[in-house]
Amino acid sequence: MATNLVSQIMSYLTPDMVAKIASYCGLDRGTSQVALSAAVLSLLASLVGLSSKPEGASQLARALGEQPSSFQDSYRSLTGGADTSSFVDKGSSMLSSLFGGSMFNGIAGAIGKYAGIGEGTSKSLLGVLGPLVLGGLAQQQRQTGLDANGLSSLLASQKENIAAAMPSGFSSVLSGVLGDTWRSGTAAASEAARSGAASASAAAQRYATRATEATAQPKESPNWVPWALGLLAILGLAWWLTSQSGDRVAQKSPATITDAGQAFVVGGVNVAAQVSAAINGMRSAVQGITDTISAQAAVPRLRQAAADLDSASGLANRLPASGRNALASRVAAEVQPLDREFNTALARPEIAAVLGPEIDNVRMKLNALSRG
Repeated sequence: MATNLVSQIMSYLTPDMVAKIASYCGLDRGTSQVALSAAVLSLLASLVGLSSKPEGASQLARALGEQPSSFQDSYRSLTGGADTSSFVDKGSSMLSSLFGGSMFNGIAGAIGKYAGIGEGTSKSLLGVLGPLVLGGLAQQQRQTGLDANGLSSLLASQKENIAAAMPSGFSSVLSGVLGDTWRSGTAAASEAARSGAASASAAAQRYATRATEATAQPKESPNWVPWALGLLAILGLAWWLTSQSGDRVAQKSPATITDAGQAFVVGGVNVAAQVSAAINGMRSAVQGITDTISAQAAVPRLRQAAADLDSASGLANRLPASGRNALASRVAAEVQPLDREFNTALARPEIAAVLGPEIDNVRMKLNALSRG
């Protein structure tokens, strides 16, 4: 099966490793899940952009050649002491050298803005994760014998995987820093279609408001027919855009639960973003499963997602009724497409025997959240 670097890198982030990284960076569990996912995807997207340039691909190939084969061992000794600080500093320096200081700062700023953490914390997080992402890519390179051109092709082939795992609320923020070199034409078109549909719907609402005002004051605006025609035209445009992109977006997009200002924030934690990260983690966990070994590798991530959903449920109970209802609607919209991916993974009996109980557990938690 084709390589999925997103799933490969995410599989390294065991619950124990996540806990250590969160502790070092001073993040709670919910925020760390959101920030970690955003950071890994940012790094992969940045590497896609870097490798698209001939000199960038060569630079990346040299950097990968310097990565140790036992890169995961470094994370078993993350204790928060001087050794960890040195490790993080080296990771940050390596990324700054690859991307340039300005780009590195921009990526950190984008993660901080999305996850609600400081830029300094974002930089530390990138410093921790940089060696993991580059180490995983170096491992893939060694196994397949890729040169600089091969690396460029491999990373270019990951655009769909990266776009599929990218939270929609973060996609536009990251594109403001990196541009769209990390996204395929299909992913960019889907994003544009969603934006177009949203804009058309907003315009329709404005026309509806103005039409209502016009009919409420017949003496000042007796001719309401042009307003009604305008409203129908805009509604028709909104329907057309939605019908053209709806099915495709449902298939391609991961969780579309996005930040809505303070509507979903409890105790400084964005509950919607936490649920989004959990759903994206589950989606990445089940993608690419081919046998019982890969199914067993997905179990810790599904259990972590279940724990994150438990945490989100507790926080959701503290939201006002309007916030709970809005969150429930957004979760309900994600249950059906996620169920399709679960059913695909469970189609083989030997895989269902491993993943069945874990998937049943997260399904129950998602259904509870979808009911508000």
